[in-house]
Amino acid sequence: DLLNDSNHITELGKQAIKFGASPRLARLLLAVKASNCPELKLLGCDIAALLSERDVLQNSFEVGADLSLRVLVLQQYRQNRNTAKLQNSIFIPAMEQVIQNSRNWQRQLGVKVEECKVNQALNNLGELVAWAFPDRIALKRKGTQPRYLMANGKGALLKEDDPLITESCLVIANIDGQAKEGRVFLAAPYSLQQLEVQFSEHIDESSAYKFDESRSEVIGLKQVHYEALTLSESRLQALDEPALHACLIEALKAKKLSLLPWNETNQAWLNRARWLAQQPNALEKGLVELSESYLIDNLDNWLLPYLAGVDSIKALKRLDLMMILQAQLSYELQAEINQQAPDYYQTPSGKKVKIRYAVGQNPTVSVQLQELFGELASPKLAWNTVPLTFELLSPARRPIQVTADLANFWQSSYFEIAKEMRGRYPKHRWPEQPLKEKAGRSIKSKKVI
Repeated sequence: DLLNDSNHITELGKQAIKFGASPRLARLLLAVKASNCPELKLLGCDIAALLSERDVLQNSFEVGADLSLRVLVLQQYRQNRNTAKLQNSIFIPAMEQVIQNSRNWQRQLGVKVEECKVNQALNNLGELVAWAFPDRIALKRKGTQPRYLMANGKGALLKEDDPLITESCLVIANIDGQAKEGRVFLAAPYSLQQLEVQFSEHIDESSAYKFDESRSEVIGLKQVHYEALTLSESRLQALDEPALHACLIEALKAKKLSLLPWNETNQAWLNRARWLAQQPNALEKGLVELSESYLIDNLDNWLLPYLAGVDSIKALKRLDLMMILQAQLSYELQAEINQQAPDYYQTPSGKKVKIRYAVGQNPTVSVQLQELFGELASPKLAWNTVPLTFELLSPARRPIQVTADLANFWQSSYFEIAKEMRGRYPKHRWPEQPLKEKAGRSIKSKKVI
């Protein structure tokens, strides 16, 4: 308020210049100028004087950052210098200059020390400091450490044994500005009640939505702010759907889509689609690679249109995710997936066995060896380019061979395996000519006498 929008000095600014103080301290002095209370004017002059010089206490590290202690020592020094020197570790040159500066401003404000009662206005200390440093009003962060967040968004740190650490709200007059979380040298107690009265025109309300991971729900909050400080929060009863959905989208990104209703069926379809999209002919067919990164980056396009009426994680879990995922592909491309990356392999005996798909690996099916009698060669998927891999199982359903070349298997390693298996499983079929055998059960049929 010392400069207008055109960076020209305002009338208030012209008055501030007369004090010969920094803009911050001039603002403090202007705040007390109109007061009818001489004690308040004197306190304003003393605070401005103390903050215009180096710390008047030489043992500041020991006594802490409380500015009120400096005010009391100043008042004591003014009344009886010898007593003050005996009871306090005072830096005399600084104190003498403070006395002189305060006297100059007292004269400008028309206040006389002898007319004031000592300590009468000390309860207003924080309010006066806040006029000079409204951006350094600070709230204690959650936790036990003496850490604060200032209105300007920066951090502040008190010594662990500083008497001020019990204060939940401070206004900071002197801080190490070089650090991300500056050490506090001088501060005064303050309160939210004082803030709400003193800077009411700078306090605003807004709505915020956040994902509560412990409850697995999106919460709408009404927040009261002063600059970077959140003064209070309360639950919103009526939620704004677009804002809620934006929060849901961000939560899904952060949780890498894990909040969606995944199940074995839709995950299996997605694995098939992803695998096929990485095959050489997929690009010319127009297949979209529905990778995790693609789905995360394009949530606004493929999921957001389906969130109408979704107002919670529970409602999100009720979405038909399979339908939504498939809707990203045309009917023709869905049919292409069913044909070129089928869900099941059908054995010569007519049995359907689920195929396992994974990006970067050949599709694999686990099937009992005897179910493949008559299957001359490995079927090929992905436009006849990728052979199906067979994990051949023993009668105990343990893997005995993995092959993507079934034709070669029947001509070579089958005979060694059959010889070994006859000894282990004598009641099961291990024929010398497997391709002439009927596919089906592995156990031998009982002979009719």
